[in-house]
Amino acid sequence: MRIAIYVPNCTAIIFASAERLFLQPRPVTFIGEPIEWVDTIRYLGVTLDQGLTWSPDVDHVRKKTAQRMGLLRPLLNRKSDFSVRNGVLLYKQLTRPTLDYAAPLGIPLPVPRSGGYRC
Repeated sequence: MRIAIYVPNCTAIIFASAERLFLQPRPVTFIGEPIEWVDTIRYLGVTLDQGLTWSPDVDHVRKKTAQRMGLLRPLLNRKSDFSVRNGVLLYKQLTRPTLDYAAPLGIPLPVPRSGGYRC
C-alpha cells in the first residue's frame, strides 16, 4: 500500500518557547518542492501556534460559539413559543460540542509523586 502526499498542502512549523524564537528557519523541501513555514496550524480541529498557547484556538472556538448562539437566540428568547426542553436540547446538540472539543487538552496533568510518567 502506498501513501500519496500532496506537497502543496503541506506546511511546517517550529514549536518553541518565547526565549527560543527562530527568526529565519531554513527552507524545507520534500520531493524537490518547497514547504511553506507558518505561524499557526490546524491539526485535528485544534489551532496550534509556535508557542503552544491556546490563544488562536480559544479565539476560533469563541467566534464559532457566538455564531451558533446568534442563530439560536431567536428560538431561545422569552417571547418564543419554543419549549425550554427543546432549547436545551438544541444547545446541547449544536453549541456545547464546539466548547467541549479538545477541552481536556487544556487541563494540565498532575505530576505524580514518583516524579514522572510511565509509558
